[in-house]
Amino acid sequence: MIGESFGAHLLRSILEERLEQVIGVMFLCPWIPDIEQKLPHREVIIRDEKFLSTINKDEFEGFDYMAVTETEDAYIRFTRDILPGIKLGDGQYMDTLESDIIIDRNVIYEKPALFLMGKQDHVAGYEAAFKLMEQYPRATYTVLDSCGHNAQIERVNLFEVLVSDWLERVNYD
Repeated sequence: MIGESFGAHLLRSILEERLEQVIGVMFLCPWIPDIEQKLPHREVIIRDEKFLSTINKDEFEGFDYMAVTETEDAYIRFTRDILPGIKLGDGQYMDTLESDIIIDRNVIYEKPALFLMGKQDHVAGYEAAFKLMEQYPRATYTVLDSCGHNAQIERVNLFEVLVSDWLERVNYD
């Protein structure tokens, strides 16, 4: 199972109910509201001004809010892979759902796990994930530099290598 951002919060809750059925978990830029942490300041690390001057300003707002690697490749991936979900999302429903989620920090998940975070993720941060290490003893924890809240579009090569490694561990477990 894979959970990104708020989905990672949901995944932790689902995992408690289905612990024996889940053979591997991946937390992508996980939002972990039950653990206090300091969020990094928003900082764009890579910015392609020439390309950015050519794009749709309305779509750029959503991209600009989360991305710290503002390149053509990251923008194309954002509009193809992330923006459609944002447009379909029901924020009001998610707000009501959030209050119903209960997390048990005593659950220990002893199968392959991957925590993949962005060092410049000002939306979800990365520090809280490290406070879960005892709950996920077989987890790989990675914080990627030049990466915000969407690691899969900002650091594609490292994302693919780390996910492949996690899938291999899940396959052989």
